[in-house]
Amino acid sequence: MQFDTPLVVALVDDEQAILTLYSRILGGKGMSVRTFPDVERALNGFPDGTVDVVVSDVSMPRRTGLDALSDYRKLPGEPEVIFITAHGDVPQAITAVREGAYDYLLKPFDAERLVFLVQRAGELVRLRRKARELEQSNQPAAAMILGQSSQIEEIRRLVETAGPTGAPVLITGDSGTGKELLARSLHEHSERRDGPFVIANCSAFTETLVESELFGHEKGAFTGADKPRAGLFEAADGGTLFLDEIGELALQLQAKLLRAIQEGEVRRVGSSQTRTVNTRIIAATNRDLEAEVRKKTFREDLFYRLNVIRIEAPPLRSRPGDAELLAHLFLQMFAKKYGKPAEGFTPEGMAAIRSYSWPGNIRELKNVVERSVVFGKGGLIAVQGIPGTAASPGPLTAGEAIPGGMDMAGPFGGSYQDEKDRFLQQFNAAYLSYMVKQADGNISKAASLAGMDRSNFRRLLQKSGLHGSDANGDEGDPEA
Repeated sequence: MQFDTPLVVALVDDEQAILTLYSRILGGKGMSVRTFPDVERALNGFPDGTVDVVVSDVSMPRRTGLDALSDYRKLPGEPEVIFITAHGDVPQAITAVREGAYDYLLKPFDAERLVFLVQRAGELVRLRRKARELEQSNQPAAAMILGQSSQIEEIRRLVETAGPTGAPVLITGDSGTGKELLARSLHEHSERRDGPFVIANCSAFTETLVESELFGHEKGAFTGADKPRAGLFEAADGGTLFLDEIGELALQLQAKLLRAIQEGEVRRVGSSQTRTVNTRIIAATNRDLEAEVRKKTFREDLFYRLNVIRIEAPPLRSRPGDAELLAHLFLQMFAKKYGKPAEGFTPEGMAAIRSYSWPGNIRELKNVVERSVVFGKGGLIAVQGIPGTAASPGPLTAGEAIPGGMDMAGPFGGSYQDEKDRFLQQFNAAYLSYMVKQADGNISKAASLAGMDRSNFRRLLQKSGLHGSDANGDEGDPEA
């Protein structure tokens, strides 16, 4: 992660030689390092500035680092704390981690390990602050693209470039990856930002009413049309029309949609008059539209009209560190919503968020965090609803959560197809992980237990993001 300003690190140790050594190592990586020979001077050392990470020895005269854990974390900037310990103090260091310390280093350790932990802790602090700033800002959270991965940096660049152009944009990606958020961000970056942002969920339209929904109708155009009604194209005049799940639109309506986009005109059902609209089109789908074109189920000319600019929304599992940032943002959002004094996640919870593959992507993460806040008691929140974790739900009964945190009683955040796809993804992840675990990592044995051939089983593993360490890999598999 690239920081706007250097990480600020406080080193606390009663041995000057240690302070000099660690300061040289971290300073050589571009960090701003301040050294202190004891706890009290460290606690008073940042009256006008913030600190990102405290690296403290466990055993020191007068007051130990362990005794100061809660005070360290109250320093300006609410830093993460890393303890340095000898073998005899390991049980105390482990206790400190359970009480909120980020991690500990056991002497002797190499310089790379020190740098890695400090950078990782610093990332977490900066992400937590960013999440708090975004949650408290006046800018709509939905119009922001959050993350620090290279994929998200590239998407930000595309949004900043494509947003002001007004050109059609096609957003592709798995369900739950934030395609609507990207569309809103494009709208916010355009000259149409003060105009309407209208969502047309193509998968939710009935076949008989979809034309009326998009283009409007006149009074008496069909049974039940007791008054004229503008369609979504007209509602989005001067702004942006987001055609979500465009791949679900029936073939016979695609020609009319293409004409409306090309000509900037719509004709209400039951009318002979055309109406001019100035509407930008952003479309999204989780389908492979190129494959649909080859199968003749999606018009080639419409595809090329929509695909002027293409943005791929990456799955959460491919965005290192982003799940942590989003989890903290959701934590603050739901803590405020439900009146819970949530300070953060337990270390075990944070580790689970970091290591889980998130087959349901951002939507699943949001659901898991909301569930965890609702059932949490404040303070450090244990994560509930991730398959394979201690807090994961047991056998299901009606209305309880399914694997992955999705609540069968609702509320649901998307279309029927979206929610069904997400449920299937979560089931696959939970089922496959369980089978691999039962087979002690042997893929062939796991496939046999599942009643599948090995190649299909491996293909499902990869599709669910459970290849390698996510599902114990091929450890113990003689055929790997």
